[in-house]
Amino acid sequence: MIEIKTRADALKHITNELTTNKHIIPSLPQALVRVQKAVNDKAIGAKELADVILDDPSLTASVLRLANSAYYRHTKAKIRTITSAIVLLGFETIRNLALGLSVYNMLSNLPKVRNYQQVWRHSLCCAVCAQHFAKLMRIPVPEEAFVAGLLHDMGKLILGQFFPEHYAQVLNRIDDGSATYLQAERDIIKVDHMEIGRFIAEHWSFPQDIVSAIGRHEIERYAEGLDGTAPPLENAVIVANKVAHFLYKDQEPGQSEVRMPDIQYLCSTGLGIDADKMEDIIGLLKEQVRDIAHILDIVIDEWRYDSNGNPVDGNSPSESAVNKKDHDRLQFLLECNQAAARCDDFASFLKDTIEKLFHAIDLNYVFLLINNRDFGCLEAKFGFGPDIEHIREKIAIRIDTADDVAAKAYLEDHPVVVNPENMQEFSRLCEANLVGLLGTFNIAAIPIDINDHPIAVLVVSREYDSQNITAEDLGILSMYVQNLTAVLGRNRIRGGTSVIRKSTTSVLTKKSSTTRIIRNPESGDRH
Repeated sequence: MIEIKTRADALKHITNELTTNKHIIPSLPQALVRVQKAVNDKAIGAKELADVILDDPSLTASVLRLANSAYYRHTKAKIRTITSAIVLLGFETIRNLALGLSVYNMLSNLPKVRNYQQVWRHSLCCAVCAQHFAKLMRIPVPEEAFVAGLLHDMGKLILGQFFPEHYAQVLNRIDDGSATYLQAERDIIKVDHMEIGRFIAEHWSFPQDIVSAIGRHEIERYAEGLDGTAPPLENAVIVANKVAHFLYKDQEPGQSEVRMPDIQYLCSTGLGIDADKMEDIIGLLKEQVRDIAHILDIVIDEWRYDSNGNPVDGNSPSESAVNKKDHDRLQFLLECNQAAARCDDFASFLKDTIEKLFHAIDLNYVFLLINNRDFGCLEAKFGFGPDIEHIREKIAIRIDTADDVAAKAYLEDHPVVVNPENMQEFSRLCEANLVGLLGTFNIAAIPIDINDHPIAVLVVSREYDSQNITAEDLGILSMYVQNLTAVLGRNRIRGGTSVIRKSTTSVLTKKSSTTRIIRNPESGDRH
C-alpha cells in the first residue's frame, strides 16, 4: 500500500499516475476535446459539430437518448439526429451534455468501487436538482449545473481508483459511523473528494464555473451558512446536494438529519426560491430523476421518503405491472401460434399479428425487410409504428457489407442486437442507415430463413428512453419469426421470396392512435 503522510504525497501520486498509468484514469476523450473546440469556433455550423460527436458512437447514443427524454425534449417531434438535437437544444446545451456524458461514460467503465451505485444515484439526483434550480435562478446555461451536479462526487470514484486500499478504509469508517466522507478522506488519504474532483476537472480543462462547483459543493465549508454571495452555479449545486440527500435520507454519519424546513430555508436564503413552492418542486424533481436515470442506466429504487420526510410504503407498485406485462406477452404468443396454425396467407398473417407484436413487447417500430436482388438491398415492406409510410419508403439497406444491423443479420444469418452498451462493436454504423433513420441505438434484427437460406429480416426498435431490447424480447421475436416461416412454408411456393413479394400489397401504419391500411400502387413495387 502506498504510504501517504501528507497532502503533497497524495497529489504527487495522482499526478504521476495521470501521466504514466493511463488505464486508471484516461485522458479526456478526444471526441469531447473536439466538441469543445467546435463550440468555441463561431464559424462552425450544426452539421460540423454533429460530425464531431458522431465520431464517438457511445457519445452519439447518449446525447440522443438524453435529448429525447421528457426532461429535455420540449416538442412532440422525436429528435432523430445529432444535427436536429443541436438545432433544437442549442450549441451550449449539446456541448455541456457531451461534457457530462463523456465523463460519465468513462467513469462508468472503471472498476467498480463499493459505493459505486450510491454515488451515481445521489449524483444524478443532484444534477437534476441543480439544473432545475439554475433555471429558476435564470443562470444563462443551466446545463452547466447539470454537469456539475452529475460529476460533483466523481472524486469519490477517482480516489477509489488511485488509492483502493486507503479508500476501503475510508468506507469502513463511513460504515461504522465514526466519520463523514470529508473527515475520513482527510484523515486517511490527506485529500478529500472535493479537492481531487476539482484537480481532475482542471486537468481536463473543464469550464471554470463547473470546476469551482465541483470543488466547493459541501455546505459544511460554509460555517455561517449560505448567504447568496457565492457564484450562483456553486450555490445551486450546494443546495442540490442537500436536496438529493434529503430525497433518500442518506445523510452521512455525524451530520444532522435534513428535513423539509431545512430545504426550504436553504432554497430561500441561498437561491432566492420561494420556500412555499419547494414541496411541489420536489415532487416534480422525482419524476425528472426517474426519467434521466432510466436513460443512464442508474438504479433509482423507490423513494424512501415523501416530500414531507414521511416514510413511503416499501411495497413495489410495479409488481402488478410486471405480472400484466408477462401475461400480455404470453397471450400474444398463444394468439400468434393459433393464427399461424390456421393461416396459409402470409400477408393476412402479418396484418393480423404485426400490431400485436408491436404492443406486446412495447416497440417503437417493427419492419419486415426483404432482399431486392435487382438492387442488392433490403427494403421494407410490412411495418408498424409512427409515420410508418414515410420511414418505410426511405429504407434501402445495402447488403454487400455488414455495416448495418439488418445487413449483418442477413449476411451472417443470426440475430443481431444493438444497444447503447454494445454499440462499440458496430462502430461503422452511421446516420445513413437504420440507426440514423429510426433515431436509436436500440435495434434488433432477426433473419427469416427458407430452406436454411435467409430471404428477409425482421427489424424492431425502441426509443432511447426505453429499456434496451432484452434476451427475453429476443426470444419472443425468434418465436414470432418461426411462425412467419411456418406460414411461408405452407404457401408451397419454392424460394419463399416470391411469396413475400406477391403478398406486399399493403402496409400497416400507425398515426396518433389510429391504424389504417396504405395501398401500394403497382408502379411503386420494383420487384
